[in-house]
Amino acid sequence: NRDVSKDSRVLGNFMESDVVGRVGFRFYPFDKIGIIK
Repeated sequence: NRDVSKDSRVLGNFMESDVVGRVGFRFYPFDKIGIIK
């Protein structure tokens, strides 16, 4: 998947206002992993 993956190196930075959705689970940092209340 690395050859077709696109991240900030390809897409550039994005504005916070461009983010849509809700957080339901935190994966990182590992000491805070779990469901977001």
